[in-house]
Amino acid sequence: NMKKNLLITLIGAATLLSACGKESEFKSAINKSIETDYNCLNLSSSGFVPWMDNKELEQYKKENSFVLVDVEKNGKIDQSSSYDTDNSNKANALVKAGLLTKTTKTEQAIGSWDRKPIKGTMFIINFYNLTDSGKQTVKEKHFSGLFGSGDQKYTFCYTHPQVDSILNFTEQELGGQHIVQVKYSYKYVDIADWVNKTEIKAAFPEIDKSLNKPDKTTTTGLIKTNNGWQTNL
Repeated sequence: NMKKNLLITLIGAATLLSACGKESEFKSAINKSIETDYNCLNLSSSGFVPWMDNKELEQYKKENSFVLVDVEKNGKIDQSSSYDTDNSNKANALVKAGLLTKTTKTEQAIGSWDRKPIKGTMFIINFYNLTDSGKQTVKEKHFSGLFGSGDQKYTFCYTHPQVDSILNFTEQELGGQHIVQVKYSYKYVDIADWVNKTEIKAAFPEIDKSLNKPDKTTTTGLIKTNNGWQTNL
């Protein structure tokens, strides 16, 4: 009986070690695949602006990190463009946080057809550029457009996920390949210190939503290769 119990204990221990070994391999493979899944803040430059030479606007965009244009009518900023107003608030918060610098230039609005100055209408062109701190936190991501490739845009990335623990896994053979479905919990690591600044919290409420969401679990698939487990994407 003692030998039988010892054998059962050893088998149980070996099974546990095997499971722990696999979980460690799964964890390593998943972390490798998600280490660049950054949580980022996106900011876009102004698009087409009426009464403005948009070739000039495109040139400004090439020369600066971001360009946002305010329309000033009779000495007051026209708030009719809520999209740019939202972007301006975000950009100015990033300036206060030390990630961007801001300079401005005023230009006369010109009629689309007659190319004559439009009385009482000016453009306030806001040029935003990355500070040294900003350069350390941005990543370039490629956004695909509806009809082809989009632009490369700067994104301010503030954290990325890391596997916290493997919750469960299911292995199977499929088409001659060894596949496993893994459910795991994750945590956020390498969180940028600037996310705690008051102006950033106000302009980007999505930060708190992502960092503090209650359910930090997800499932992924892994496939066994001659180089170990890899994501089957």
